[in-house]
Amino acid sequence: MISSVLICIVLFGMAWAAPTFPGCQSGFCDFVNVTKPLCHHNETSCLTVKTESMLNYGFYFVAFMAMSGLWASISVAWNGLIGDITPRHLRGFVSGMNGLMTLLGNGLGALWTIYYRDIGVWQTYALMSSVLFICSVITVIGVQEVSSLGNLDVAHLDIRRVFQAYWRPLKDWDFVWVFLTRFFMQMGVYTFMGYQYYWLYDVVDLPHCMSPETATGLLSLLVLVTGAICGPFSGHLSDRWQRRKPFVLTGGLVMAVCCGFSTWIRTYYVIVGIGCLLGLGYGLYITVDYALLLDVLLDEASNGNDMAVWHQSLILPQFLAVPIAGVLVDGLQHVDCKAALGYVVLFVVAALYFTLGGLFILMVRKVR
Repeated sequence: MISSVLICIVLFGMAWAAPTFPGCQSGFCDFVNVTKPLCHHNETSCLTVKTESMLNYGFYFVAFMAMSGLWASISVAWNGLIGDITPRHLRGFVSGMNGLMTLLGNGLGALWTIYYRDIGVWQTYALMSSVLFICSVITVIGVQEVSSLGNLDVAHLDIRRVFQAYWRPLKDWDFVWVFLTRFFMQMGVYTFMGYQYYWLYDVVDLPHCMSPETATGLLSLLVLVTGAICGPFSGHLSDRWQRRKPFVLTGGLVMAVCCGFSTWIRTYYVIVGIGCLLGLGYGLYITVDYALLLDVLLDEASNGNDMAVWHQSLILPQFLAVPIAGVLVDGLQHVDCKAALGYVVLFVVAALYFTLGGLFILMVRKVR
């Protein structure tokens, strides 16, 4: 609850310095028109950006880093709470519902981006703060939490014991393979999703003067909705069949194939179809993602600690995938921008991430 309140405060700080569009009020900014980038394919569209002081960017960067840290603390506690109250025979179903809610939340966020220009920056950040605060209050009041500290002497915790606790789950190879599976899956997701706006803007033929923001929002929404469709079903089936590996392997390979097709297709409506298929693959994986973790945990009394380590497989790709993709796109687009070489290599790398994520799950022994 404390982290939720702090995030709400940080979000309003971010709203003050956030990047804006014409018609929005945020920070101190000056809008200027700029020319399209070299080899831009959509000659009918227009891009408007703003010039800001380094103070704005610096403040936004610091606030974003603070929000990321606070959000990580909330996510770890949330995952630990779910693990504490989930019966063993319902792990797949609960994992599927958890994945469904995640995809629906992301889908609503993608839908919001379509109307972001008209709604405004302050309204957007105010809505995020309100939703987070209300949901946190409901969880804190509505869920009875059972302490799992046992005989742990909290007063004598030190840095050495903390590092030992974080290192302990990494001694189990099943946990490591599950960690790497999620790490590479998320590397693929952030690589693909993080650059789809620029890909649509630079390369893809957008229909009927559709703006890149609208095209990105619709594509992201369809990807997430199709992923959410199979959530509860695949989670229930994984419980019924007592198998997780086929869902992860199939999902990873489907997403890899979709990235392969994206290297040469330039028609938006075909890309939408590929995005829906990619969403189904992502849905197959994410609906058993949490159940996989619960299946390989060493000790239920240390759920929170082990999940904190596991959560790094989500945090690290957020910091690694986009910068790596940026180097590839910026460097290779200059080599052959007409062939969109940067984006071709980008999708090949994303396909490799998904393939590795799907294959690493085969190394886990405790899970079928």
